[in-house]
Amino acid sequence: MKISVLVENTALSPEFACEHGLSLFVETDQHSILFDAGTGATLCDNAAAMDIDLSCVTLAVLSHGHYDHGGGLVPFFACNETAPVYLSAHAFGDYGFKQEDDTLLYIGLDPALAASGRIRYVNQQLDLAEGLMIFSGVTGDYPRPSGNSRLYMRTDRGQLPDDFRHEQNLLLSAHGKSVLLAGCAHSGIVNILEHCHRLCGTYPDVVVGGFHLIDRDNDAKDLAELEMLARRLLQSGAMFYTCHCIGRPAYEHLHHIMGDRIAYLAAGAQLTLS
Repeated sequence: MKISVLVENTALSPEFACEHGLSLFVETDQHSILFDAGTGATLCDNAAAMDIDLSCVTLAVLSHGHYDHGGGLVPFFACNETAPVYLSAHAFGDYGFKQEDDTLLYIGLDPALAASGRIRYVNQQLDLAEGLMIFSGVTGDYPRPSGNSRLYMRTDRGQLPDDFRHEQNLLLSAHGKSVLLAGCAHSGIVNILEHCHRLCGTYPDVVVGGFHLIDRDNDAKDLAELEMLARRLLQSGAMFYTCHCIGRPAYEHLHHIMGDRIAYLAAGAQLTLS
């Protein structure tokens, strides 16, 4: 299995563009998968720089209904005419970021995508193929990221905190190794890991994705919470590759505790997982 980072907030070198977003290209023995699509055309530009042909993608999965993970679907559709896109049945909700004046800045998906003919809706869990599963509906007692506090949704009951029912995760299994892809882990990476354990009986071997810790100030309270998070991640036995919404200060503190069990991925990076 090979994972190439097409879009991330940072880049390995000036050869690759960067933007606030995430997109991964995953190659398995049977599939070529696009996991998230970034904000715009950056995934196409970086794919070309990495000699990746996006027309060969057999399916795409969106982790949740935010523009920085699905905005690049329009340019992706221009270079790939067939791949279906699997997203949550709740992905086209009215999602926003609460600004200082309490108004919501829309950060959801382009509603026109719903009429593209390429969308496949997922409810809770879907086994796409052998060794390829989408799951959502994550709950748990571990605190969700504090960065969720300014993320809301407009409903017929007014503005409510986003419950992230539109978030889903992708679990890949091949050659005795399991890999969990989580876009932003708004439901909490520990809760996602525990949900995965309940589904499969084991924790994944590798976890790739953001932890949505970007707002951390690394004060005493934050550092204590990050230390607790690091200990829980280490207990899973997994190797973590994080990116996008982790926030560099939070990442550096986790890395200080977790050592080589966590690494940062930037645009242009490639992982080969045997």
